[in-house]
Amino acid sequence: MVNECSRNLLLSDKSIRISIFHARTARLIDIHNKSSHGIKYFDALGTQKSTSMNNVTREDLLRMPLPLPSMVEQKLIVERVTRLLSIVSDLEAQIADRKEKSNDLMQAVLREAFEGRDNEFRRVIA
Repeated sequence: MVNECSRNLLLSDKSIRISIFHARTARLIDIHNKSSHGIKYFDALGTQKSTSMNNVTREDLLRMPLPLPSMVEQKLIVERVTRLLSIVSDLEAQIADRKEKSNDLMQAVLREAFEGRDNEFRRVIA
């Protein structure tokens, strides 16, 4: 999905171009296409002409069933999904931070254990 067109925008000739005038509706369609329902639809097309993805035609995309609620509901859905995705991003950052702290702690424990053994070994030798 392209939100803004610039003079330097390059698209493959296989890119499907559809203008959607309401940004909320465009975001809702994007969310829907990435949902399990959207993925099942694309998988069911069974084109699989490529090893990495299905080739979807403009007609396939336009035939896709799309539950399109009122603009008020669209706004609420997009706001909620955006808020939830933000929470997921925050949680992923916290997980990465905790993994790093856990590794640092493990290194400190190992360092203390081995330095303690070295000191005891030196005492026995002396």
